Amino acid sequence: SVSTMIPLLPPELIKWVLRKVPAMLWVVYTFVYLVTSYNAIYLWLQAPAHEPPRLLPLSNLGLLLLTSYTLSMSSMGVAHLFAVVCNPGVIIPPAAPPAEMRSPRFCQFCPGRSWKPLRAHHCRDCDACVFMRHHHCFMIGNCVGWGNQKSFIMFLLYGALALAFSFMLLASAAARWFWAACT
Repeated sequence: SVSTMIPLLPPELIKWVLRKVPAMLWVVYTFVYLVTSYNAIYLWLQAPAHEPPRLLPLSNLGLLLLTSYTLSMSSMGVAHLFAVVCNPGVIIPPAAPPAEMRSPRFCQFCPGRSWKPLRAHHCRDCDACVFMRHHHCFMIGNCVGWGNQKSFIMFLLYGALALAFSFMLLASAAARWFWAACT
């Protein structure tokens, strides 16, 4: 349990902070996007001075990188938003088992001990049974289940792509800075 790992903080504070993680991640996304796009793209890939003025003062490579980076970060943000707001597959409590089921299972934690189908598990953080529940993810503040699993996987893939793109852009900007400082 989280409260046994950090005995100095009250459990209510830990749960409050963990509920706010999805909102805090949007601040981190924005900060990383602004730092990377300014330091790696705007400073190093500006249009040459002899060209006519443009709306964005970037070279063709800079415009391509800015567009690609913006698309990767936007895709990650949209996938994150869908994973947060989609219903993970919560089973509504007054559910009754089908008549052809011989020995139905009932949740011992849900109020009214509602029926839960096979492959449904109770989440203590959400206080509900979720169909095809994988885990409760603090990054989305929700369970990952049947209803939002695709969005969560897309969030992870787009996040990995955006992270690799950020690292590549910042590393190339640092290399250009170091090369300019040495020569």
